[in-house]
Amino acid sequence: MCIRRGVEQWQLVGLITRRSQVRVLSPLPSTSTEAPITGASFFGGRRLIAIRTYDIMNSPIPSKWVRIMTTHRYAPVGRCIYCGTTDLPTDVKRFSDEHIVPLALNGGLVLPEACCCHCERTINKEIENRLLTKEWVCFRSKYGLPTRRPKNRVKTVLLESRKGGHIAVPTNEYSAPVPLYKFATARILSGAQSIPNSRGWSVSILVDGDEEERLQQRYPLWNGQHVIRVKPYRFARFIAKIGYAYAVAKVGLHCFRPLVREIILGQSNDYFHFVGSAPQEPPSSGWPRGGKHHFGIRIRFVEDGIGLIVVDIKLFAEAGTPNYHAVVGEVDAKNPEHFAALKQYRSVGRLALKNSEL
Repeated sequence: MCIRRGVEQWQLVGLITRRSQVRVLSPLPSTSTEAPITGASFFGGRRLIAIRTYDIMNSPIPSKWVRIMTTHRYAPVGRCIYCGTTDLPTDVKRFSDEHIVPLALNGGLVLPEACCCHCERTINKEIENRLLTKEWVCFRSKYGLPTRRPKNRVKTVLLESRKGGHIAVPTNEYSAPVPLYKFATARILSGAQSIPNSRGWSVSILVDGDEEERLQQRYPLWNGQHVIRVKPYRFARFIAKIGYAYAVAKVGLHCFRPLVREIILGQSNDYFHFVGSAPQEPPSSGWPRGGKHHFGIRIRFVEDGIGLIVVDIKLFAEAGTPNYHAVVGEVDAKNPEHFAALKQYRSVGRLALKNSEL
């Protein structure tokens, strides 16, 4: 699949196998911020998955803000925010602290005593550990993001050679592309029909274009291919978990009715009913620039006295990443505890907004 941009010619081929592995052919364009491509996926001459859309986000990734992290601890919860239990095993003295964004992605927001052992194992095993040790592992090593196991950092990446075999590339010289995803607006907001496990997603590859060019120059025998694993449904659960934990920290556990706990814990696969992204800045457009991760909370009123809590999320915002949102809960103005949450927000028509960056 070949695309021309001015006098520059480059290729991008997406190949999705049964294990959801995408092979991206370089060179990646360093002059364009977004290059949409649509094509059918084939393997061994047989079509496996329907048409997908791929694009490249070539963004300079400043090492300074990647490595700087500010820690903030909220008030302890004293129960599990996911399953609701208040009981602890006899050999456990307290609930686990919950990082809203994982420490491994520079997450400095901590919700103390907020997760039981069972839910912690589920979230780590099914969502965070797999994302952090697969899709994000090279990015984390290259840019020195925090880790509790520094000895386990990836030091080399094996790239395929044009002459066969592999080339060992030090992680600090690798371009470390990361798969992100673009979703439609969450269906609970758009009014679209709820379809479990919908395939309404596209892949965005985040990479520093200058790093990509240097990689090609240093290793001319490299065949120009990145192998990237695509897991959009796991990432949607990841966004739901971040949004829900942030809402609990900022609004309060008892100040809304949760909507995404089943998705987070793997008990529902209707991910895109509550999780989505927007092609433009979300309604909390007043959020500040700079920093690493941006968050905003808004309440969208769907009927008199009933509102949906929407958390806007932009990970590593300066790199031009997608604007995600998670509809994490429902508030009822007739409920005294819910009403206390509503008072934090200023009303703008049928929308209540509160912007923040942490």
